[in-house]
Amino acid sequence: MDGVEKPIFHNGKRALDFLLDEDGQPVMRDGKPVAVPAVVREYSDRLLMFFLTGQRALRFRSRNR
Repeated sequence: MDGVEKPIFHNGKRALDFLLDEDGQPVMRDGKPVAVPAVVREYSDRLLMFFLTGQRALRFRSRNR
């Protein structure tokens, strides 16, 4: 349900994102913007379906019969 963070690569190197403050301006440290590794969160629809059917097993079984 929470997904998995997967790293982003570009030309064989890890991509970076810059941290932004509330105003959308880059956060600076020692005169340089602060960078963090870029990630994308991916979700699995199939795993969620199995989780839901397991949690509500009685309801799903009574409908299908």
